[in-house]
Amino acid sequence: MSWGVIFFSLIGIVGIAFLITGQSMKTSGKIKVGWFIGQDIKMEKCRDIPGFINATYTKIMSAGVIAVVGAAVLILLEVFKISPLIQLIILILLLVLYFVFSRDIQKATKEYLQ
Repeated sequence: MSWGVIFFSLIGIVGIAFLITGQSMKTSGKIKVGWFIGQDIKMEKCRDIPGFINATYTKIMSAGVIAVVGAAVLILLEVFKISPLIQLIILILLLVLYFVFSRDIQKATKEYLQ
């Protein structure tokens, strides 16, 4: 097993964690501090927790699905030794997704929680 497969599997595991955490937030109505929002946010002083969950649920689930699918494609490309250029392009797209997702979560945090 190559390091690429291990690294791409970790991306998939993070995607699955996004899916589980997003669904958990939606069903319980509680936000896990430290996963999507910083440790410095005091949950007792938050203005609109349900609003934050509604605003970020679709983004969290979408990011999770994209990460899982991207990881699966990357693993297949690695196992069958298909074009490292395609792998690089997918990794760059996943990195861009991460930055856009992070920016959106920060905006929602400022709007709904602070």
